[in-house]
Amino acid sequence: LDYPTLTLLPKAIRWQLGYDLPNADLSGVAVQAVGASGADIAAAVRAARARARMARRDLSLPDLEEALAAARPPLPEALRWRVSVHEAGHAVVGMATGVALPSMLALRSDGGIAHASRVRDIQDAGYFAGQLALDLAGRAAERHVFGQPSAGAGGEVECDLAKATRTATALEISFGLGDSLLWLATPDAAQARLALDPGLRARVEARLQQAEARALRILRANNAVLDAMARALCTTGLLTGPELEGLLARVVPDMEPDMRLDAKPACDPDTGPQAGPDMVPLATAAAVAVIEGPPVNAPDTGRPPDDQTRDIAFLSGSDITYGYAA
Repeated sequence: LDYPTLTLLPKAIRWQLGYDLPNADLSGVAVQAVGASGADIAAAVRAARARARMARRDLSLPDLEEALAAARPPLPEALRWRVSVHEAGHAVVGMATGVALPSMLALRSDGGIAHASRVRDIQDAGYFAGQLALDLAGRAAERHVFGQPSAGAGGEVECDLAKATRTATALEISFGLGDSLLWLATPDAAQARLALDPGLRARVEARLQQAEARALRILRANNAVLDAMARALCTTGLLTGPELEGLLARVVPDMEPDMRLDAKPACDPDTGPQAGPDMVPLATAAAVAVIEGPPVNAPDTGRPPDDQTRDIAFLSGSDITYGYAA
């Protein structure tokens, strides 16, 4: 099951509490539990009850808060900063490409998460190009800030690289959006053909390289926003609501003109858009004219960042959650 969102966490905690603390306001505990799984919450409730029994009294809200804090020690500073940069990268690129609307960034004792709502759109080449850039945005943000990525984008079956590779392969042999109209496999089975087809591997690799390059270009164009967002997350551990929305409003949108602008608008299926100065959005010009400023400065922790991390993405309906698990 997916990790409960901030909206669902109070209900998940209430479910585990049963008849305990019937009138307690669980919103504060929910923030503290952001990124916890259902099993994590159940374990915290059991530990809180054990604490209360040892003290020979009824369960209290502080018992639950202390149990969560004990189960989720803070990240080391260097890793905390890297995770903040990674998650902020996903948020900035998701907003800039228009494929996802970020709603929450949070740090956990074992990493962090970035939650967003998937924007429903025509699944054409331009849409998938934005999705691939979003998948690789955390890795690109690490490259931009630290000069090189960590292992956080790879490893597990649902890591960023695995997701992006599956999508890029499906574009070639499942969706009819590659060099051939042949349907060779379902999206889930498409990746297995990579080991057998060197030409397919080369085309998929080219798509991934292009997507990471686009994500990196977007992040360079939005360097100041990435910096502010990562620092806010690193400081507070949770970024949502008006503060996140204010930062997202500063993101310079990005558009791939060679993929998006060839399409005819639905309102005029015969003639399509008219060529002219209005064809290229201002956002495109702003994104192309990248100001190559200095990379985001990481806090001086005196310790090298921990690169031995992995990144896991959980998909649920129209929601996307990227998690950096240390």
